[in-house]
Amino acid sequence: MACCLLQNYIRAEMEVDPLEHGLDDFMNNQEIQEGNDNVDVIDSLETTPEWTTWRDTVAQIMFNEWSSRQ
Repeated sequence: MACCLLQNYIRAEMEVDPLEHGLDDFMNNQEIQEGNDNVDVIDSLETTPEWTTWRDTVAQIMFNEWSSRQ
């Protein structure tokens, strides 16, 4: 959610998103690498208690800041 909020803010405040300029190069590079069989691929992820605690803390901070402005 934080990434979406940040992206929306960037689109509202900046005429040009600096990341969009590099997106085409990245996507072209990905197409080239798809043919490479020696690339390690992450096919699953597991959450950790540390990640869950960090995520919940950030969400609570964001909510508290939002609700204090209402």
